[in-house]
Amino acid sequence: MPAYRTWSSDAINGIFIPALHLSVVQPVSTPKDHFLTQELRLASNDGGKLNWQIGALYYHNDLRNLVTARDGVSQALEYTSDTSKKTTAAGAFGEATYSFSDTWRLNAGLRYDYTKVQVNQTYTANTNLNPFLLGTPGYGLPENDVTQTLSGAAGTREFNNLTYKLRLEHDLAPQNLVYVLTSSGFSPGDLGVTTGQSGAPFSIAFNAETLTSYEIGSKNRFLDSRLQVNGSAFYYIYGAFQVANVNVSEMPGIAAFTTLSAPARAYGGELEILFQPTSADRLGLNLSYTKAYFVDRAQQAVPGSTHTFDYYFSKSDMPNVIPFRAQMNYDHGFLMPGGSRLTLHGDIRYLSAHDTVAVNQSLVALGAAPYARTGSQFVGDLNATWAFSDKRFNVSAYVRNVGDNRYKTNANVNAGVPGTYSATTELYEPRTYGLVLSANF
Repeated sequence: MPAYRTWSSDAINGIFIPALHLSVVQPVSTPKDHFLTQELRLASNDGGKLNWQIGALYYHNDLRNLVTARDGVSQALEYTSDTSKKTTAAGAFGEATYSFSDTWRLNAGLRYDYTKVQVNQTYTANTNLNPFLLGTPGYGLPENDVTQTLSGAAGTREFNNLTYKLRLEHDLAPQNLVYVLTSSGFSPGDLGVTTGQSGAPFSIAFNAETLTSYEIGSKNRFLDSRLQVNGSAFYYIYGAFQVANVNVSEMPGIAAFTTLSAPARAYGGELEILFQPTSADRLGLNLSYTKAYFVDRAQQAVPGSTHTFDYYFSKSDMPNVIPFRAQMNYDHGFLMPGGSRLTLHGDIRYLSAHDTVAVNQSLVALGAAPYARTGSQFVGDLNATWAFSDKRFNVSAYVRNVGDNRYKTNANVNAGVPGTYSATTELYEPRTYGLVLSANF
């Protein structure tokens, strides 16, 4: 299974925060981003006690990226980065399912991956950015540009990862299944140059992100398959959970975004219920609970900073993880004259209160924490679909976010001049309605 994809872009980002007199113009260019993948699989025939598949894979990415940020008033350089990066990966995997009997099955899999990252990067930062002169004609001038490069052996990282899957299944009855599962996963590490806490460039490297998961669950159908009930409970162990776009700068109004990592844990459960009381009606209920948190935060050093991880993540809970979710939906179908069908659908979602972003300890002391908090929310959607009898054409009308609930989905909280801070928020999309015409050929 070969595949090739290429992508390029040119853009200009504009950052304007009047309260901080901050104006930044940032051209971003990606002249190439090439992806080549290959995968080979060989599988056994179905029907026997032992079913298996083996395979190999190859991946290559060739990326070029150029970014320059300048002050919108004085045109002084803030930073510029020219990066050429090649990522190559190869692996092999095998998986087999053995049926001990008609009701017991064991599934096991093993995978090996090799990843090589080669970075050639030139990064220049202007260390003469005085936050007290933000917005003035001479801000950042004269420039005191410091350049750091990354190439050769210093710009190369290699990662070797072995992951597994082990799943035991038992049929309590033809329509009742229980299972236990453990598996592991990874995301390769990376490296690059960014702006540090002091405003000078520094090199940073990331280890591979690893995960070991444990799960137990059951899948069931009752009442002649009109009622489906699936449930599971899980526990995840992250060797290092990575979080991107963390501002480690100590200079008000100046951003130094980087990626941080710390060990983490997550546990929770899910329940899915689907009931079809008649041929024309279907009701659904989905519930989930997740508790996700960092561990050993105070022991995790932050490259390029004098602080540890717990300074930037003042709470142990992971941001942007919604602890409790609930969704109810209902569908009803009407047979129309001529054999066409009209289906009405409605659903409502509940999201419990949570933090959308991490806030550092200094900003918490200034009272900025509430800007990162989103309270519990309800969101509803409606949809109607009219399908013609020949199934070639259908018309759908929808209303999303019926109550026009513009709740906070993200926030950006940064330090201002000493003793102040700025906060911007992103809101959920407004009430949206539309019409979709579809044709099948």
